Amino acid sequence: MNKNLFILFGILFSNFCFAQNLFNTEKSDTTNIYRNALAIYCNAIQKNNGNNKVIYVEPNYLLTDSLPKQINNIEIQYPDYIQLKKIIKTHGGHITLVRIIPLKVSNNDFSVSLIPFYTTYKRKRFDLRNGGGLTVFYKFDSEQNGLVYAKHKFGGI
Repeated sequence: MNKNLFILFGILFSNFCFAQNLFNTEKSDTTNIYRNALAIYCNAIQKNNGNNKVIYVEPNYLLTDSLPKQINNIEIQYPDYIQLKKIIKTHGGHITLVRIIPLKVSNNDFSVSLIPFYTTYKRKRFDLRNGGGLTVFYKFDSEQNGLVYAKHKFGGI
């Protein structure tokens, strides 16, 4: 009996130690691929610019409704266009607005992109300038029947 319990705990413990996270697009927990990509972006922002406390993400009600309002010490806001005008005014006429591009499939690669836009509002219109972004890649793991994080890449124009 003790031997069987020991083997059972050994198997369970080894699965916890070596398991990879399976990601999805449906849940609002840490397994959501959009949340995972946003967390990678937030970590990079903190590493490169430690004083950035707020990230503005363009709302997309299919993607952003399930995303958190805070990751680590960074507040994440999803302003509508009326709020965005006010935020830009209070921040000296420009902000960085992050757009999340939905899941793309190419060959066996699945990817989610986050594009930070230098955003201004003049003459009753928004001007968005693209300076690059982050792409997070996932692979489909047939044994686990889900998406597994593969790598991420920052790119510029």
